[in-house]
Amino acid sequence: MSTAVKRPRRASSLRTSLRASTYDGICNAVMVGFGESYFPAFALFLGASAFEAGVLATLPILVGSLFQLAVPHITNRTGDRAWVIALVSVQALSLAPILWRGGDNTFAWLLGWACVYWVAGLGVNPAWNSWMGRMIPERLRRRYFSRRAVPVQVTLLVALVLAGFTVDAAKRSSHGALVGFLGIFAVAMVARLAGAYCQTWQSAPPTRASLEPAHLVNVIRGLVVEPYGRLIRLVCLIYFAVFFSAAYFTPYMLNKLGMSYAEFTVLNGAVIVARIFASSYWGKVAGLFGNRRTLQVAGLLMVPLPALWLISDHVGYLLVLQLIAGVVWAGFDLAVVLSFFDCTTNENRSRVLAVYNAANGVAMIAGTLAGGVFFLHLGGAAYLYVFLGSSLLRLAAVTFFARGAGVRLPNEHTFQDVFVRVVTFRPGNGESMRPIILRTTRNRRDSVAPAASDHPVKRDR
Repeated sequence: MSTAVKRPRRASSLRTSLRASTYDGICNAVMVGFGESYFPAFALFLGASAFEAGVLATLPILVGSLFQLAVPHITNRTGDRAWVIALVSVQALSLAPILWRGGDNTFAWLLGWACVYWVAGLGVNPAWNSWMGRMIPERLRRRYFSRRAVPVQVTLLVALVLAGFTVDAAKRSSHGALVGFLGIFAVAMVARLAGAYCQTWQSAPPTRASLEPAHLVNVIRGLVVEPYGRLIRLVCLIYFAVFFSAAYFTPYMLNKLGMSYAEFTVLNGAVIVARIFASSYWGKVAGLFGNRRTLQVAGLLMVPLPALWLISDHVGYLLVLQLIAGVVWAGFDLAVVLSFFDCTTNENRSRVLAVYNAANGVAMIAGTLAGGVFFLHLGGAAYLYVFLGSSLLRLAAVTFFARGAGVRLPNEHTFQDVFVRVVTFRPGNGESMRPIILRTTRNRRDSVAPAASDHPVKRDR
């Protein structure tokens, strides 16, 4: 009898936690759409160069990534939940000094507070992933992570569009763009504080005693022999190639092409729209062919994206290109998340992710600085070499490192077979793709499919 009563309570607690995490994710999406997405644009508005905008977009991420190495030791004392809530609050409040300074913000001031922002934001990652790994049962993860992206990306799209048009409208009015920027940053701060409150409603399953020594050196040694090591090498090399050009797309659109903030917002929003519709598709691909093949296919599809920007600067063409990029990135991000769950355990996940995020931060800033060398010597003409170079570097990373990444499934489909099925949109060999039906808690018959409000959002932390 006690068991019969206990199971519904446990299910109810999980639903409550997932629902609260959904609200947290929505708040986080509002923060991203109204806040950090416009940091480089704000720096350019204040007179920063393209290289300075690239540094602002990546150096704080490196500082935050390196900080994560200390996080597992701290959370051993504080617990994952308390640490996440505290740092989310700090991240929100880090926007206050930027609002206070207003138009008097210098590049050095922005860079300093951006470092605080990203130290708090990325310092959450190891603890948050460890927390979610214990809270979400393994049997739910693939469906959960593919479906939860829908409400998050919708919110992010709305926030990004509203923020962009707010700044554009302020620029055209007597108030000026500065008022628009400060307004959207204020919304971002309030939204992140609301997310911290939502996190207080999430349960914290107990942490099991570690089965391996609590020394980072053990995880670092595993980079050579463990599956997660091969995965980290691939993803970090890809991000080096991505950030060889990624940090320079904002100055390319706003300065080189002379786009308005509205056009800039529409192009960025197109990526999110594509991700919304592609998330369930990639979830099915991962379910049919495994996370490893999904990662390899998505990685290869990423190769030509930056080089394709060189073909035309027509907004219509770039809009289609951004839609394609959104589809591809939806698959890559999902495959990376699921692959890390495959390659790690509850006991080592926090430390592995801390090492990964630190290494990835180094890869991102290294890629940005490598691309920045071209701007220092060639100025505006560097875009050709940076975009083309990014594609070539992606190709090299996928060619030489994708084969061994991830966990191989028994009777795995060949890469060629999966690639053809994915690009022709027939992963089930002709089976129709059913739309996602978000059920209410009242209509749900089993514990595998979460309710419509039970899709927590992962800040792609």
